[in-house]
Amino acid sequence: MVPARATPGTRQKPRAARLPATRSSRRFIRLIKLCPSRFDSSTSYGTIDPLNNLAIHRMDTTVAATRFAKRVFTIAGIYGLIVMLPQYFLENMTSTMYPPAITHPEYYYGFIGVTVAWQVAFLTIARDPVRYRPMMIASIIEKAGFGFAAIPLFLLGRLSVQMLGAAMIDMTLGVFFVISYVRTGSAGSVHVRG
Repeated sequence: MVPARATPGTRQKPRAARLPATRSSRRFIRLIKLCPSRFDSSTSYGTIDPLNNLAIHRMDTTVAATRFAKRVFTIAGIYGLIVMLPQYFLENMTSTMYPPAITHPEYYYGFIGVTVAWQVAFLTIARDPVRYRPMMIASIIEKAGFGFAAIPLFLLGRLSVQMLGAAMIDMTLGVFFVISYVRTGSAGSVHVRG
C-alpha cells in the first residue's frame, strides 16, 4: 500500500517520536507517583536522571525504608490504643485481678493518659517517618523502659506472666523501632544527582 501524499499547500503532522520504555524509566515513573516530594526540583535532591540506576536504587531503598517505618509505627499506635483505651473503664477489675487495690488513681489514670499520648505520637511518626525521625529515639526509650524493667521484676517474682508477655510485645516493637530508625537514616540522607 502506498502512503497517501499531502496535497500541495497542506502539511502533514509529524509523528511524535516515542522512546521505548526501559525498566529503569518505568521504575522512575512509579517512584514519582509513590513519593512525588522526593522528585521536586526545589528540594535538596536536585535533578534526577531517570536512566541513572544508582539514583533509582537509592530511591527504591528510600521508599522501602519509609514504607516499613510507616507500617511499624501504624501497627504500634493502633495496637496501643486498642489495649490502653479500655483501661480507662477497668480500674475496679484491675484492682480485683491484680491486688493490692489501686490506692492512688491519679497514677493509674496518669499512666494511661501518657501511654495513649504516646500511641498518638506513634501514629504521627507513621505519617512521615523521615520528618519525625528524631521522635523515634524517644519512642525506642518508651518501649525499652517497660521491657527492661519487666524482666528483672519477673525474675524476682514481682511480676505476673501476663505482664511479662505485654513487656515482650513492647520489646519486640522497640526492636522494630530501632530498625525503622536505622533504615530511615539512610532514607533521609539520600542526595541524588543527575
